[in-house]
Amino acid sequence: MFIPAQCTTEGALNLIGRQLEAMRPNAPLGFDLTLVPHKKQRSWLQNRFMHAVFSHIAEFCATNDFMPDNLKNYLRYFNSDVAKTYYKSKFDVKSTGALSIKECYEFCEKVQIDMLEQTSGVYEPIYPPEKDYFERTKYGDM
Repeated sequence: MFIPAQCTTEGALNLIGRQLEAMRPNAPLGFDLTLVPHKKQRSWLQNRFMHAVFSHIAEFCATNDFMPDNLKNYLRYFNSDVAKTYYKSKFDVKSTGALSIKECYEFCEKVQIDMLEQTSGVYEPIYPPEKDYFERTKYGDM
């Protein structure tokens, strides 16, 4: 359940209370509640850029007969899904969906820097269309 920052404590408790009452018949032993700060979600354009990075890498690899970290010994093909899975593992990212706006930007940056290093500068990174691309969201700044 999302409770906006503008909501008063009384209002939040009211929302939670109504939810608990609705769920009470299905919870004879009680409830487990977890409160965590809300993270800003990426816009679909920001998410699309991240996927464009992996597509760009896959296209580069196919065009230049290149695979990161000598994966040729282990893989028959390298597409954008494989690139995403590989880099998630390499940079210990459990889920790209759970990344904040800033974390997503940093992940894309690390991935492209790694490609630049592995190709000795031959890989040409792609950039978001506007300077403030990752800062602009419906929630304001990162």
